[in-house]
Amino acid sequence: MKKQFYLWACCLLAALLGFSSCSDDDEGASVGSREMLIGEWEAVSYYSEDWENGELVGEDTEDYAGGNGYFRLNFHEDGMCDWIEGYTSSGSEYTDRVDWTYSGNQLAYDWGDGELEIWTVTLLTATELEYEVRYSETDEGIRFETYEKYVFKKKQ
Repeated sequence: MKKQFYLWACCLLAALLGFSSCSDDDEGASVGSREMLIGEWEAVSYYSEDWENGELVGEDTEDYAGGNGYFRLNFHEDGMCDWIEGYTSSGSEYTDRVDWTYSGNQLAYDWGDGELEIWTVTLLTATELEYEVRYSETDEGIRFETYEKYVFKKKQ
């Protein structure tokens, strides 16, 4: 009887350890390296979702590859990044220069206003960059949430 109880207890313990040993949450896991970001990147696509109290209220997409707009990032070794957005049809362009850092999978932009804009890099190879951000706030009892994702190709 003791052997059966011991065997049953070992099986139960093994099953519990098997279910709880690994997590799917890779937040903070290292993706690529800082050196891989150095250079010029062109946006291919953008996607966003807006939520209010758990209900999807808006989606937006931008096809930079086949569209009128463009968005480029040029990461410099000295920790500066040129942020360039515009439209080819109107010739309008917005440029800014911002400090950047990269650690693990967190790409942080310092706009000089005391706040960091932190994006989570989900893919970084020699030619591809994908990053996303999720943020939320509650205002007058309404929970607002936003999700954004950019996909870039490295300019050769």
